[in-house]
Amino acid sequence: MDVMSREAARRVGMSVIQSIQNLRAESRLEGEEILAIVNRTGWTPVERRTYATDAIAAAPERIKEFMASRPAPEQMPPPLPDDPSGIYLFARA
Repeated sequence: MDVMSREAARRVGMSVIQSIQNLRAESRLEGEEILAIVNRTGWTPVERRTYATDAIAAAPERIKEFMASRPAPEQMPPPLPDDPSGIYLFARA
């Protein structure tokens, strides 16, 4: 499951990418809400890869291309230590 927190989405500018916004339902759940429901219904994470720490190792060229295509930020703040954004594999508890 791919999950992105509101803060991570804000930091990469997803809220201003109209093509993405056009596909999002009004009733959508945000990343933190999705994880809360999954955990509450008996699923537990077996593995996790975070965007902040694992993305560059998994897809270095894609990340470099993505960053090069964006306007240079004044300074990107460091990732939040408790940000849940990433890819999860869940199993039933």
